[in-house]
Amino acid sequence: MSVPTWRLPTASAWRTSQDKKQDKYRRRVSKLAKTKIQPHTPNQDATLSEQRNSLRNKMRNWEQLRPIYMPGLLKFLTEWLRAELPATDAPLWSDKPEKASLWLPSQLPPEQRLGICSPGLPGMEAKLRVAQCHDALEGL
Repeated sequence: MSVPTWRLPTASAWRTSQDKKQDKYRRRVSKLAKTKIQPHTPNQDATLSEQRNSLRNKMRNWEQLRPIYMPGLLKFLTEWLRAELPATDAPLWSDKPEKASLWLPSQLPPEQRLGICSPGLPGMEAKLRVAQCHDALEGL
């Protein structure tokens, strides 16, 4: 009897699939949340709630894997919050997942990315962003 083996996806493959999914859900939820029909119908509210829950679940998956690909992020965020917390009255987190930060490598200070992320991850994200731009241009 063979035991199934489980492997982590490569950082590049995993980031590509997660970015595509999250971008799609973010756009859909943001579009639905911005609907100008006032007031929202119960059906629209239910759809928005379902999509927000789906996005929250996908973001939770990313949050569970993020320490593997970005091992220094927790320390960075702790230091950042200590420095920023007294200076701002704005809420740090939103109950709307489409407004939440994913803390991708491009959102980190360039001089600290290499110490926070796994080797090669910032470059993979940059390549992914360029590919997304090419796809968007081809779609025009």
